[in-house]
Amino acid sequence: MSQVTVYLDDEAERVLRERAAASGLSQSKWISQLIRQSTAQAWPADVVALSGAWADDAAIAPLCPPKRRSRTQPSDVPRESW
Repeated sequence: MSQVTVYLDDEAERVLRERAAASGLSQSKWISQLIRQSTAQAWPADVVALSGAWADDAAIAPLCPPKRRSRTQPSDVPRESW
C-alpha cells in the first residue's frame, strides 16, 4: 500500500474529519472509498436496484407521441424543401 501526501485548506480538512468520523471510517479509508466511488465504471448497487421499480409505460407515457393519429388531430403542416 502506498502513501500519498495531500495538502488541504482548513475547510476541506474540517469536512474530511467530519465526514470520516460520521461514516465510522479513518480519514484514509474514507478518501480511498471516495476515490473508488468517483472513478467506478458501473452504476452503484442502489441505482441498479431501482431497475423495474415502476412500470415503464406509466413513466414514459407523457413523453411519447400517440401511437396513432386520432381523427380529430390535423395533418402535419407542409415542409419546406432544402
